[in-house]
Amino acid sequence: GGVGTANVPTDAFRNGDLSALLNRHDNTTGAQLPSIQIFDPFTGTPFPGNIIPADRIQPAAKALIAFWPQAQRVNSDPLSGINYIGTGNIKVDDDQKFVRIDHELTSKDRLFGHYVIDDISYTNLNASNPHLNYFVVGRNQSAAGQWVHIFSPQLVNEFRFGYMRSVDNTLNPRSNTTFSLDAIGLTGFHVLNDNNRPFTARETGVPPVNIQNFLGLGDVDGGNGFDFNNQWQWSDNVSMNRGSHNFKTGVDITRIALFRGAANVARGDLNFNGDIAGNAFAAFLLGVPSQTDSPEGLPLTDSRQTRYGVYFEDDWKTTRKLTLNLGLRWEYNTSAVDVDGLWRSLDFRHTENGLPVLLPAIRTKNYQFYDPEKTLFMPRLGFAYRATDKWVLRGGGGIFYNVHQLNNYTILNLNPPLSGSSSFVNTPVNGVLKPGTPMYTYQNPFGTLNTTSIINANTLNPDNFEPRIMQWSLDLQRRLPFDSVLTVGYVGNHGVHIDNTVELNNPDPAPNTASTAQQRRPYQYVVDGPGGPVRPISRIRWLDSGGLSWYHGLEVNWLKRFSRGLQFNVAYTYSKAEGTGYGRNESFGATNNGSYQNPRDRAADKSVYPFDVTHNAVINFIYEIPGFKTSWARFILGGWQANGIWTIRTGFPFTVMQTNTLNTFNSPVRPDRIGSGKLANPTVNLWFNPNDFQIVTCNVSYLLNTCHYGNSGNGILRGPGFNNLDFGLSKNFRITERINVQFRAEAFNIANHPNFNTPNATLTAAPGFYPTQNATTGAIGAYPSQITTQGPGSITSLISPMRVIQFGLKFRF
Repeated sequence: GGVGTANVPTDAFRNGDLSALLNRHDNTTGAQLPSIQIFDPFTGTPFPGNIIPADRIQPAAKALIAFWPQAQRVNSDPLSGINYIGTGNIKVDDDQKFVRIDHELTSKDRLFGHYVIDDISYTNLNASNPHLNYFVVGRNQSAAGQWVHIFSPQLVNEFRFGYMRSVDNTLNPRSNTTFSLDAIGLTGFHVLNDNNRPFTARETGVPPVNIQNFLGLGDVDGGNGFDFNNQWQWSDNVSMNRGSHNFKTGVDITRIALFRGAANVARGDLNFNGDIAGNAFAAFLLGVPSQTDSPEGLPLTDSRQTRYGVYFEDDWKTTRKLTLNLGLRWEYNTSAVDVDGLWRSLDFRHTENGLPVLLPAIRTKNYQFYDPEKTLFMPRLGFAYRATDKWVLRGGGGIFYNVHQLNNYTILNLNPPLSGSSSFVNTPVNGVLKPGTPMYTYQNPFGTLNTTSIINANTLNPDNFEPRIMQWSLDLQRRLPFDSVLTVGYVGNHGVHIDNTVELNNPDPAPNTASTAQQRRPYQYVVDGPGGPVRPISRIRWLDSGGLSWYHGLEVNWLKRFSRGLQFNVAYTYSKAEGTGYGRNESFGATNNGSYQNPRDRAADKSVYPFDVTHNAVINFIYEIPGFKTSWARFILGGWQANGIWTIRTGFPFTVMQTNTLNTFNSPVRPDRIGSGKLANPTVNLWFNPNDFQIVTCNVSYLLNTCHYGNSGNGILRGPGFNNLDFGLSKNFRITERINVQFRAEAFNIANHPNFNTPNATLTAAPGFYPTQNATTGAIGAYPSQITTQGPGSITSLISPMRVIQFGLKFRF
C-alpha cells in the first residue's frame, strides 16, 4: 500500500468559520503571519469575524465537503502544512486461462499455437482521499500461431501470426448510478460542445474541484473511460547458413485499431485561485470559482494505423577470433487516421486572414494530418573479438526508430464542435465581481456557447518526425577463477524527436491588472473550419516530437556461474540520463511538471531525468546449503536454499516548485534560486533549505521585479538514497520420486530499513510568505522563512514498504 498526505478543511472551515485566517501562526516557529479578511464577492462587504452565514453557504459546497476526509489535527496556519495522513492500496482480482498446442506435421513442418484469456479487475483505494477511489474492469485476449518449415539444414522458414485484444473500463463509485450533479446543486454540467447533452451513466462522477492551499476533489478515474484495442501481426522470417555467414531476413506487418472514449476534462472543472472573496476556500463555500472549464464527456474515437517492416542481418564469423553482426531495417508507418472523421487540428501553415484554421471540416473521414516518413532506414553494426581464451572485446551501435504514441492522436477528437472544452473566467476587481460582467457560479458555471465563446484545442504538429535513438556500447570481458566473469563496459545513447506536449498558447508572466491572460496569449483567434467563423482561442495543447535525450553509463559486472552450490552477481553502474521533454506525455517522479515552465524556451527545462541514478549497485545470490549422506539427515537438513537481492543506490532528482502566481496558467512555476539549497546534514524533517529559493510573483504590486519565470532549474537537488535487502529461504522435501513439497519464507526489506521518498518541494507563494513594505519609506523587508512543519523540505512518505514477510508452500506432483 501507499501513504498519502494532504491539507483538508477543518470542521470550522466546513461550517463557514474562517476566523483562523485572522490569527495565523507559522506551524513550526509560531511566528505571526498576516491575517486574511474574507468578504462578500458581490458587494465587497467584509464578513464579521470571518464567519460566512450558514444561509450563504451553497448547497453544492455542502455536498462536495462530504467528499473530503476529516482533518486529524488543526494547524496554526490552516493554509499550509499537513493535517491528514491516509493509507491506500490496490486490490487485484486476476483470472487467467491458457490453451496451447504443439504439433509436428512432418519431419520438416512444426506447428505451434496458443490462446490466452486474462480477466482482471482492480480497485485503487486512494491514499489521500478514501472517498474518491476508482475501479478498472478489463479482459485481455491473445492468440498466436507459428509454422516452421525446414527446407534443408541450411534453410529454414518461420511464419508467425498474432492477435491481441484488450478491453478496459475505468469506473468510479458513481459510474452507472443515479448520482446527479444537478441534485447536489451543480447545475449546467453538460457537454456544451455536443448540443449541451447531459452526462451518460458511465460519464457520471464528481468533477475536479481545485482549491488553492487544499487537497483537490474529483473522481480520480479522470477521463480514461474506455479502451478497446485490437492488434494483428503477421511476420515471415528466413534463416540461411552459408559457410561463415548466418543470414536472416524477414518482413512484418502490424495493423492497429484503437477504439476509445477518453478526455482531458471529461466532467469539466472548477478552480478557486484566491482572487475572489479574499480567500479560495471562502469563494468555494460561496460558489464563485475563479475559472471553469466545460465538460468534454467521453467522446469516442476509432483510429487505425498499419506498420510495415523489412530487415536483413548477417552474423559473419570473419576469423576464428572476430565475429561481425551487420544489419539493416526499414520501416514504413502509415498516417494514423480516424475512420469516423472526428479528429481535428489547428493548421498554422494554411491560414485565413493570418489566422490558423481548425481542420478538416467535421466528419471528414480518414483525413491525414501529416505525411508518413519513407526513409526510416536503421543500420546496425556489432562485433565480438576474442583476443585470448580469457579476454573478449565487444562493441556495437545502431539507429532505432519508434512509432508515435497512438494515444496522442486519439485526443484530436476533443476539439469543437462535437467535443472539446471551453474556459470561462470570472474577472473580479479587488476580489469583487462587478454587476454587468459575466458571472460564473455553481448554478451557471459555463455560460452559453456561441461563436464568440473561448475554445481550447488539441493540435498535432504536422512536421513531426518519428522518434529515434542512436545507441552504442563497448565492453571488455575477462574470465576469472571460480567460474566467474568480469565485464567492464560503456553504454550510451542519444534520442531525438521524442514525443512531448507543449502548452503552446500560455501567456507570459504579467500582472492581471495590466491585461487579462487572454489578451496576453500569443494566439488569440482561430478560424473554425475552412471559411468558418472566427473564434477566440485559449489553451493549445501542441503535440510535437521536439524532445531530446542523452545517456552515458559505466557498467561493471562480476558474475559467478552456478557451481559448488553458489551463484552470485555483483553489478555497479555509474551513469547520467538527461534531456528535455520527459514527463510531458508520461508521469514519473517529482520532476514531471506536466508542461514546460516557458513553452517558448524549452531548453531551460533540460535536466537530468527523474529516474536518473548516479550510483547504483545490485548484488544477488543463490546458495544451496550442502547436503548430507544419510537419508534422514538429508531429509531434515538437506535441500535448503538461500537467496537474496541487495540494492544500494543514490537518490532520485527532484525539482523545487512554487504555487503559480505568475498568471501563466496550465504550467509549472519554479522560484528563483539564490543559494545551493543543499544542507550539510539533511534530515527527513528538512532535506533541503527552502530559504535558498525565492518565490516569484506578479500579484504583489511592490514585488513586480520578481514577475518573471524563475531561474531555478529542473532536477537540481537529490532525494534520499535507497538501501534494501530482500532475503529468502526455502526447503525442498522429496517425498517420492514424483512428489515434492517446497516450503518458502521470504522477507522483503529484511533489515526494516526506511527508504524515504523525495521531499515536499513546493514553496508557498501566498500572503504570509511575501516580504512586507514599509508604508512610509517604501522599503521592502526580508522574505519570511519557508520552513514550516511538514512544509517544503519535509519528507512524509516512503518510496518502498517496511519489512514484509511472506510464507509459501508448494506441492509438486
